Amino acid sequence: LPIEQTARTGRSVHNRRVTLPSPVEGAAGAAVVLLSVDVLERLPGAVGTGSGVLVRLRDPEAQRKIGRELQTADRLAAIGRITEGVAHEVKNPLNAILLHVEVARAKMSRGDTDIAPQMEVVSREIVRLDRVVKTFLDFTRPVDLKFSNVPLRELMDEIAQLARPQAEASNIRVEVRLEEDGVEVRADRDLLKQAILNVVVNAIEAMPGGGGLRLEALVDEDAAELRISDPGAGIPPELREKIFRLYFTTKKEGSGIGLAITFRIVQLQDGTIDFTSEPGKGTTFVIRLPIAA
Repeated sequence: LPIEQTARTGRSVHNRRVTLPSPVEGAAGAAVVLLSVDVLERLPGAVGTGSGVLVRLRDPEAQRKIGRELQTADRLAAIGRITEGVAHEVKNPLNAILLHVEVARAKMSRGDTDIAPQMEVVSREIVRLDRVVKTFLDFTRPVDLKFSNVPLRELMDEIAQLARPQAEASNIRVEVRLEEDGVEVRADRDLLKQAILNVVVNAIEAMPGGGGLRLEALVDEDAAELRISDPGAGIPPELREKIFRLYFTTKKEGSGIGLAITFRIVQLQDGTIDFTSEPGKGTTFVIRLPIAA
């Protein structure tokens, strides 16, 4: 038995598949759990003698179920962020249309038929409203994902190569650091590259005075963590909840679509994206993705 083996040899056992007998004799569907056994050493100076073992049983099906529920909750939250951004963008042209229709109506009631300026504004705002709706439909349309095992080293090097011309033009050094070689993630390579490049371009634009852009990949048992760090101006606390909303932007010429698309792409690939930021010191975006089996 793994417990006896660990007690005898002192070697830990991690995630060993074990079939547990059914509590009801003759019942079908015996449970399969993951067994981990670690040695507990007595601390120097502690009262008492001897050591022991720590036994952990993990139900992989329950873990998968919780994971699916968390992903559903994340996606519902994402839909809320998207619709909030769309509602804001739709409200502005509708308000402008209503205002100028009222102005035109008031003019005509006074016998003034020169309502061309108001009709021009109404026409322009209808075109803008159409653009907002089309963008939203494109954003929410189902995506045909093409999954493959993507080597982290190749992905990071390719993104750095694509980013360097724009970075060097802004006097920015691009540094790539990979903690462990040979790691692959299960993802749609092209979409994932687009998602990460959106973050990288934002980081470059956050450093108009130059600096260092750092791309890192860290690995744990279950996931790979991609970090994109810049020493730029940082994100003010009052804006942090809005960063991934569709159409939200702080740039003069920005569309507010890039990070919302990144958020959606990462979620579609069973990953997560978050960030930490300190005004005046910079921002680090963290993308976590499942490691390929």
